[in-house]
Amino acid sequence: MVEYLLKASVALSLFYAFYFFFMRQDKHFQRNRFYLLFSLVFSLLFPVLNLGWEKSLDAIVPNISSLKGLLPEMEVSSIASSSSTSWAWSTVIYILGLMAWSSHFLWRYIRLLRLIRHNPKENRRGFVLVHLDMPSPIFSFFHYVFWSGKHPAKPEDADRILLHELNHIWDKHSLDILFLEFIKIFFWFHPLVYAYGRSLRLIHEYIADAGVLREVSSKEYLQLIAREVFRPRNPTLIHFFRPSSLSQRLKMMEVPPASPYKHLKLVGIIPLLLLLMLVSHPALFFFRASEYAPLQAESLMVDLENNRFATAEGGLDRFYQEVAQHIKISDELRKKLPEGQVFITFTVETNGTLEDVRVVKSLSPEFDELALAAVQKAKTNWLPAKVEGKLVKQQLSLPIRFKTL
Repeated sequence: MVEYLLKASVALSLFYAFYFFFMRQDKHFQRNRFYLLFSLVFSLLFPVLNLGWEKSLDAIVPNISSLKGLLPEMEVSSIASSSSTSWAWSTVIYILGLMAWSSHFLWRYIRLLRLIRHNPKENRRGFVLVHLDMPSPIFSFFHYVFWSGKHPAKPEDADRILLHELNHIWDKHSLDILFLEFIKIFFWFHPLVYAYGRSLRLIHEYIADAGVLREVSSKEYLQLIAREVFRPRNPTLIHFFRPSSLSQRLKMMEVPPASPYKHLKLVGIIPLLLLLMLVSHPALFFFRASEYAPLQAESLMVDLENNRFATAEGGLDRFYQEVAQHIKISDELRKKLPEGQVFITFTVETNGTLEDVRVVKSLSPEFDELALAAVQKAKTNWLPAKVEGKLVKQQLSLPIRFKTL
């Protein structure tokens, strides 16, 4: 989970930084809208995508029939593996936040449904006008426009506010908002998700403003915004005629039309994607000889189809993480934690199972038992070794270093 959050955070940061510094001042509003939506989805999905990039990284194998190997050292600290208490508390906090945001979302959604059900409705061309008998800002949600009879708008102002809301409806901005609210339920703790939400809502306002400015002068529209700026607002799932972010909207109205050549700046996404690949799969760019150097062999050869060392599916890092999760050091054991290594050896059978798991170099009986049990409990699947196209057994030794912090 920690690895996923780190990779997702790097992706969110890179994509949002590119938008913030190179795209947000452009008048290509629809392009910016879909860029934010795409980059948000991609950033949250790419850490769990398995594109098969690492399939060729296990191709360095010995040209011998009897295989023995020494895996890279795995380090376990007393703090990182002391107990599951911190994980339990973090899980409880996450679930509480999940429940709070889910409840908040449902409460707002039910409020909108009640407004639709309990107020007079008028079918118009392309939308439904809901008449509210209470003080309220004018707002829209999907094809509904909610209009308060107590809103003190002039007739000409009412037409322009309605046009503003219709632009939200025509562009289906409510779908974006619902999607963002759904993401917030699961990532309520992540500040960048809120940054994406604020930027996307502002783009929605730019789009709606541009639609109104095609029908009225900028001077008249600015006067309307100034009159609405101090009216009460109620931020919910809806789009209302919001004078918030007024300075940004005013500045954007003064920006000249964007040049079509500004689309070329999207080429800058390519280095971002390469950087993300580097973070997620560094072995694609740098051969990590240290992972294979300890393996004892008379000679090495490269043959993707017929020769390989035994390796954990998903990489050794994944296997190490699972083993570390099973090593739980109690407070009593932590007080007498020695510095040193336990060597665990096991055989990867031709069917990928681990057999003959045992301690070959002891540190202390208590920590020998912890290390041995952790390896035995690991459920990571293994790809068996292969020599000249034939699956063979391979014996591996795993050094686990216990370290005090």
